[in-house]
Amino acid sequence: MDNSIKSAQGFTLAELLIALAILGVIATFTIPKILTTQQNSKYNAMAKEVASSFAEAYRLYSKSNTVTTATKVTDLPPYLNYVSVDTSSTADDHYTWPSQPCGNGTFTCLKLHNGGIIWW
Repeated sequence: MDNSIKSAQGFTLAELLIALAILGVIATFTIPKILTTQQNSKYNAMAKEVASSFAEAYRLYSKSNTVTTATKVTDLPPYLNYVSVDTSSTADDHYTWPSQPCGNGTFTCLKLHNGGIIWW
């Protein structure tokens, strides 16, 4: 027999299936981590916008009013930079409170530029 015919290069079906199985295992662990990181980044951006919005609202409020111990967070909305008052969403803080519908008479919700909602 001629050895030049047997020396053809290539992958066997078994080698390809093993490589696909390894890639599948890697994807199983990697994809959820990437999605979680992306969601956490979104929440962090929303939290930073809320913090900076309140800091700026407080600064503007203190320019035109005297800040005392009686000053409340509910005094700040006229000075907040928000898109609209939201009456159709559900606000959820993910930690201590159950979900609350916006505009139910108990909570006021303000929609921010990045989609976050401030409620009190």
